[in-house]
Amino acid sequence: MITLKFYGTRGMIEEHNEWIDKRSALLIRYKGFELLIDAGDGIDISKIKPDCILITHAGHPDHSNSMITYGASDIPIYCNRESARVIQSLLGYKPDALNVIPYNRMRKWKTLSVDPLIRIYPFRVLHSIIAPEIGFLIQFGKGDRKIRVLIPGDILWIDKDIYKMDVDVYIGDGSSLDRDIVRLHKEKKIPFGHASIRRQLRWIIEAGIPIAIFRHWGKWAIPLSKSEVREKIKELAEGKVKVLIAFDGSQFTIDRTDIATSRSPLSV
Repeated sequence: MITLKFYGTRGMIEEHNEWIDKRSALLIRYKGFELLIDAGDGIDISKIKPDCILITHAGHPDHSNSMITYGASDIPIYCNRESARVIQSLLGYKPDALNVIPYNRMRKWKTLSVDPLIRIYPFRVLHSIIAPEIGFLIQFGKGDRKIRVLIPGDILWIDKDIYKMDVDVYIGDGSSLDRDIVRLHKEKKIPFGHASIRRQLRWIIEAGIPIAIFRHWGKWAIPLSKSEVREKIKELAEGKVKVLIAFDGSQFTIDRTDIATSRSPLSV
């Protein structure tokens, strides 16, 4: 069984409301071990006190700016090379606990083991050119009781094979409801931006992932009520996947029973 607590769910927008206010921060608890994924503005890491921190891309402040107040803590941080440089710049020094995730000889990310029962598989995410990103496929437990959570962070695209790696829970990007936000880098001619919830749901359904949780809200969600946000995503999902909607302070507990029964009509 895993517990997911969303401390912050607002994307890199100025607009906010009562339930979409703090920036990105997700804490996952498994058998007493706590992983914090990202630490955007307004997140007090000293109160959360996780066992380790994973950063998807520190180049965007909605995922990393709480590192400024995080300061000299000895909590291990794991990130890519580009994020490590940003964190060092924010702090003015390199924390001893800052760990850069290396490539292996095949140019694949090195698998991490932060606990005997937790395995982390980093992977490349296409989202930003100036803030290169990695996502995380995290396995909690072993054998028939394992739960695999896919966290791409902000996402325009990832290799579709990643979706097919026996994923149980997908943590999605809520920046846009039904239209992709895509721009093209003038010099490199590489697209960047955010895939819409509509597109992510297509990927999830095609891969057979049973549970999806959306957060990291864009402007479209701010003027709506919680129930209106739920209904719009419920309509897109068409009852083909169980969807949960996360706002600031939302908490979900998921076990193998939830995963096994999640083919029931959509629940939000």
